[in-house]
Amino acid sequence: MPRRYITVAEQQQVIERANRRCEYCKSAMDYSSQPFEIEHIVPIAEAGETSLDNLALACGGCNGHKYTKVEAI
Repeated sequence: MPRRYITVAEQQQVIERANRRCEYCKSAMDYSSQPFEIEHIVPIAEAGETSLDNLALACGGCNGHKYTKVEAI
């Protein structure tokens, strides 16, 4: 399946669903000094899809740490 961009409407839905907090560490988007990103829970590299069920709001630190990982101890 070809990769598609995340629409502005999808971005807004993810942000609202997450209550403007990182879905991993729960830091507040409004008080963070780092930018937040919409990321794929199951990465595109692992055949993840661009759908609302596979998108999460993440702070730059969490998204950078997660990268393409899908499992943890």
